[in-house]
Amino acid sequence: MALEHADTQLLRAIVAQGRAIGSVGVFLRENGQAELGYWLAQPYWGRDVMTRAVALLCAQTFLRFDVSRIFATPYTANAASRRVLEKAGFSDQGATQTHGCSRGNVCLYVLDRPDAQV
Repeated sequence: MALEHADTQLLRAIVAQGRAIGSVGVFLRENGQAELGYWLAQPYWGRDVMTRAVALLCAQTFLRFDVSRIFATPYTANAASRRVLEKAGFSDQGATQTHGCSRGNVCLYVLDRPDAQV
């Protein structure tokens, strides 16, 4: 996949039997963090496809970019998406209100760089 902004994002297609069934990506932010986003076609839900893709992309992100943390903000009501993040090693930092979005509140999940000094 060609990347238009290879220095600020890392995107991957998820392919099964020659067809795109989802995508996962990270987008660098100015504060030394990266934001994670993903989607997966419904027939592939519940098969750990996205958990594996998220874990792999996060490992690649820490190797490729100098970021201290990767974060994601799934909707509070989206238990499956939240479980993907938990299984990939993210920690739940709590719920927060969204602004300008009618789909509900979100939770902040974070994954710190494994070699970060605490």
